Amino acid sequence: MTRITFQILTLFLLTITSCSGQKKSNDYKSCDVELRFDLDRNTSIQFYDSTGNDTWKWDNDSLDFIYAYFHANASIDDLVKIDSIMILNGGNQNNSEGWELGYVKGNETIEKLEGSWIKLSECEAELSEWMLYGNYEDHLTPYIFESPDTNSTKTQFDPRKGWTEHEVRVLAVQGNWFKVELTLENNTKIGWMPSYNLCSHPHTTCN
Repeated sequence: MTRITFQILTLFLLTITSCSGQKKSNDYKSCDVELRFDLDRNTSIQFYDSTGNDTWKWDNDSLDFIYAYFHANASIDDLVKIDSIMILNGGNQNNSEGWELGYVKGNETIEKLEGSWIKLSECEAELSEWMLYGNYEDHLTPYIFESPDTNSTKTQFDPRKGWTEHEVRVLAVQGNWFKVELTLENNTKIGWMPSYNLCSHPHTTCN
């Protein structure tokens, strides 16, 4: 009887150990943000399911660039879920060969992307261009917040200084907020910014 109990306990411990490294699909946080990813020639991006398991990889071995602008509606740990594709385009820089797909259903690649999860480290966004023209005295003054709450401690910054070389690294998303590492003029700040401060497609939607 003792031996059977030991075997059951061992099996239970092995099960717990094997599952402890997996993500739970119901631990995700909802979000409502727009991001993009870039896929240069001879590079690839891995996509996942909500538990962090590999599902498919996109290898680009023929085009100079591929850009995907997408909406995300959920995040879990270091992953974000691609809810819908806004624009997917790609091509070669030195000739007219290329394509652009916006709001297209039935495209095989778009159908694979929608519902897939991607690492936040693969995603990009930039400061919205309206910041260059603000008077910095109205409600749109750029701030970086301590938490995703407008009532939290906030620090004002002037993006006009160092704009051409600014860097934004997305660390987390929650609701309509981004947690970012923002670098301006070699000065780095980490905190939360409302989604209207960042833009995934600055050439079309964020001027």
